[in-house]
Amino acid sequence: MNEKHSKARQTAEKAFSKTRVETASRERAFQEVDTIDRARQMKTSRLREARLAREAVETARVEREGSGTRAPSPKTL
Repeated sequence: MNEKHSKARQTAEKAFSKTRVETASRERAFQEVDTIDRARQMKTSRLREARLAREAVETARVEREGSGTRAPSPKTL
């Protein structure tokens, strides 16, 4: 600190500096959480699309077979 400033101003500047560092830290943490959340949402969307595509293929297969119901699983045969 500069000797020209009063003790009160030096204390205030230290407190302000500490607040700025804490705020920057908090913002980085929020950005990290947002990044993780966006990645999770994108993965969920991809998985949902894959599931819907699988279900569409299965539905088309069942309709093509004409049974209207799913074929029994190999475990029940």
